[in-house]
Amino acid sequence: MKTALFIHIALTAIFFVSGCQGNAPEAPLTEREIAEKAALGDETKLMLIAEAHKILDAPAPTDAEKQAIAQRALDNMVRIDGGEFIMGVSPERLGGDWEGWKPVEGKRQTASIRDTAFHEHLVRLDTYYISKYETTYEDFDAFKRDTGREIRFGYEAYGVYKNLQENILECCRAPRKPAAADWFEADAYCKWLGDISGQPVSLLTEAQWEYAARERGKWLMFATKWGGVDADTNGAGDVTVQVNLLSDSMNDLGLYFMSGNLSEWVLDWYAPDYYQHSPVDNPVNDNRPATVTIGVRGQEKGYAKVHRGGGQFYDRSMGLSVNVFNRFYREPEHYSFGSVGIRCGVNTDQAL
Repeated sequence: MKTALFIHIALTAIFFVSGCQGNAPEAPLTEREIAEKAALGDETKLMLIAEAHKILDAPAPTDAEKQAIAQRALDNMVRIDGGEFIMGVSPERLGGDWEGWKPVEGKRQTASIRDTAFHEHLVRLDTYYISKYETTYEDFDAFKRDTGREIRFGYEAYGVYKNLQENILECCRAPRKPAAADWFEADAYCKWLGDISGQPVSLLTEAQWEYAARERGKWLMFATKWGGVDADTNGAGDVTVQVNLLSDSMNDLGLYFMSGNLSEWVLDWYAPDYYQHSPVDNPVNDNRPATVTIGVRGQEKGYAKVHRGGGQFYDRSMGLSVNVFNRFYREPEHYSFGSVGIRCGVNTDQAL
């Protein structure tokens, strides 16, 4: 009797568990599964989702791979001998005729300068190095995997799977194209290279950036060998270019896309009047100043970091944003796909 009762209880328990399992709700679909379900029948979309996950699901770099990235970064550094130059520009100079603002096809290109660049002042810099290239997604993604940071696609509000065809195939998200970043990511990336290499790698100061763009302080309007900018040599529209392409985008120091491709974060906090009280020797505005108006519509107040050069996304006419004088600024948390990127330097006069 006891044995029959035990079997009855056991069978009842089995049926109860089986019934519970049968009625258990299905696990919710992952974002990838939802995207793939929506893309059924569209081979291009399914391929793009797979391409995105090659990036998202790749393993963190090994120590040997990190050493290779850091060594490549050092190999791409260009030595900039220190010296004095006049930083900024004046409205009076813009009204003159100078060799560095060369005519293109018989006509001098228009360059619109923001008034915060209108103060010429003496600057003296020590010798340093600057990368000839902007930081690529290939290296930046490796850094993010190594440090556990989020890998982003497109604009944050869109998530991973929105506009993948535009982001991956048509625009900007390729291994050798320049990586977009917020300021904190850019700063951390350069320091990461420094930690691996043992060299004092960092973002450039605003003065270092302009001195190098202007070929050690020459009076130039655009950082190209031929003195101008256009779509064929500097990129145009909402498409970036591989960082080592278009040799006409170089200046005479061998630096690519100081005019064109992405704008680049620098170390300095932004203050509209900083040029008026900048020190002469190795200036960097490392004290957070008062808040300034920021945002696309200028409706917000906040602290801002400077970014310089590049940025055809800011101005389709190729004149405003790609000249060597303009000072742009955004809050350091700002991330906008295809706008502000990274160029590192090394603060030493010793051979690398």
